[in-house]
Amino acid sequence: GAVFRTWNAGAFEIYQDIATTGAAYRFSGWLQPQTGAAPIAVAIAMEWYDKSGSLVQENKQELMPGLYEEFDWQHLGVVGGCDATNLDYVRVLVSGQYNVGAESSATMLDDMEFVNVSTNLLNGGFEIGPEGRSDIRDWFGVLPYFAGYSVPPRIVEIHTWAKLTGSNGLAFHGWEEAAPRYEAQIDQPVAASTGTYVYSVWVKREVNFVNLTNAELRLEWYGGAYPTKLQADTVVKITPPNDNTWYQYAVTGTCNNTGLRFVQPVLLVQWNT
Repeated sequence: GAVFRTWNAGAFEIYQDIATTGAAYRFSGWLQPQTGAAPIAVAIAMEWYDKSGSLVQENKQELMPGLYEEFDWQHLGVVGGCDATNLDYVRVLVSGQYNVGAESSATMLDDMEFVNVSTNLLNGGFEIGPEGRSDIRDWFGVLPYFAGYSVPPRIVEIHTWAKLTGSNGLAFHGWEEAAPRYEAQIDQPVAASTGTYVYSVWVKREVNFVNLTNAELRLEWYGGAYPTKLQADTVVKITPPNDNTWYQYAVTGTCNNTGLRFVQPVLLVQWNT
């Protein structure tokens, strides 16, 4: 993997130019800032250039806040699509700025990929991903750790005991007591065109998960200029009873904007200790 020596103050950038005539792509990978790193800004981006070398579009995902300096890998990414004529290449890049950090507090980067965005939700059953970990393949948005704790709590993980079907399920840890806040979400951009979409999920709330404050399913609507939204989110609030029983919930939304390129399903959960 790539290592950035972020125990020194400064900036870093790594990029690669890829020939393209335009399509819907995802640029993503895994990043780990070690404990003691002091990031000011970290971003992942795609820049689209025409044959004259002019920048015609940028898709940039700022990763601060939400990036945690702990010993675990975080899945980061951005999607975008460019319809400009005379396109020549897209530049994919990761960049950052850091203050002075603790000795040998590096930032590591690995397994970057640039692929067409799927028209189907991937890893919806959380089968790809190790037991007791938060590095869930194909999903983004997971907030597993909180910085500043010698033993930072993971508040969402894959577990075999959390399954309805298959081998794995995703669990939000209602028992944690050491986090500064209790909030986590998962999301995944899916390639889309105009129409109606349904995002559904099976949820089981255990008896002792008593302090749920908010849970919602969302559909977010984006054009090629992601993360700029085309229209307001479609949101359904859910309140699963804490009776240890599985229930299915769904959100249905429609977008007729011809500029639609991506729909992003989101599950957000918030609770108190």
